[in-house]
Amino acid sequence: MKSDASKSGPPRIMPASRSFTLGSLALVLAACHLFGYASVRAAERAPVFREKTAEQWIAWLGSESIRGRWDAAHALGELGPAAAAAVGPLVAILENRGEDEYVRGSAARALGRIGPAAEEAVPLLIETLGSKHLSVRRNAPRALGNLGQAAAPATAQLRRLLLDEDSQVRAAAALALWKIDRHGSALPALGEMLRGRDAAAAFHAAAALTELGPQALAVAPALVECLAHADEDAARAAAKALGRIGPAAIPALQGSLENPDPRIRRRAVAALAWIGEEAVPLLVRSLADEDPTVRRTAARALGRSSEKAAAVPALLEALDDPVAEVRQTAAEALKQIGPPGN
Repeated sequence: MKSDASKSGPPRIMPASRSFTLGSLALVLAACHLFGYASVRAAERAPVFREKTAEQWIAWLGSESIRGRWDAAHALGELGPAAAAAVGPLVAILENRGEDEYVRGSAARALGRIGPAAEEAVPLLIETLGSKHLSVRRNAPRALGNLGQAAAPATAQLRRLLLDEDSQVRAAAALALWKIDRHGSALPALGEMLRGRDAAAAFHAAAALTELGPQALAVAPALVECLAHADEDAARAAAKALGRIGPAAIPALQGSLENPDPRIRRRAVAALAWIGEEAVPLLVRSLADEDPTVRRTAARALGRSSEKAAAVPALLEALDDPVAEVRQTAAEALKQIGPPGN
């Protein structure tokens, strides 16, 4: 037999206390929904690399595969300061000498790119400067350099690395010494690497100086010498480093623009292209160079110039160049500059 409570009849009035409880529950659920929505929105705004946040990449540091752990450390380095929460896990990886050397090297790199939040890792990074593994020894100096004055205790060991057998380690150590306290041995060491015949050493030195920008002016003469290097990559890196010095490098480049070797003139013009507007008069002059590769390089550089008053007439004249490739490059440069009203 069914109870009386199951019989149909007028609806019963719910007690006030129960009504309040359900109402409160509804409010709580609504609040949770709003909080969850806000959390999702906050996550969407968090810096990401390859569609993953720092927290997600930290979890990947525990991957069973070497590639997975390397990817995670690399990604955290790309996220930089936004990955500050990863300092502890990255330190644990760097401390583990049984870990793959490339994973440890990537962890060292990441700690440096995270910046001041990773200062606690300085003693460990100093310890790893003596690692037998190249990947670790190459990345630890860079990390210390990025940590600046906090890495001052590393100076003595970094100076010893200026004699390392690996040119990338030497360049990284010199760069770190300069970044930490403008150490007097840094720029001369890089200049010596630029002047040597070792193509890898010249390339790594020039690449390091590119990071210093105008601070590399003291070694501009060595960079100019490197424009004549037999290795194209080393010469190209030297041109970029000269360009990053800025207008102050123009006097050092003047002689290279008159060099009888068209390769050196072309590389000097490439350096001017990095400098920008102050170099436009020399780029215009280089449009009249006897070598078509120099003229093409100058035309391409002028296409990125905002100095239309000087660049456009010169490029219009280059449309009559006897070499088709130069004419085509000039036309593309004019198109890139755009109409006069822009």
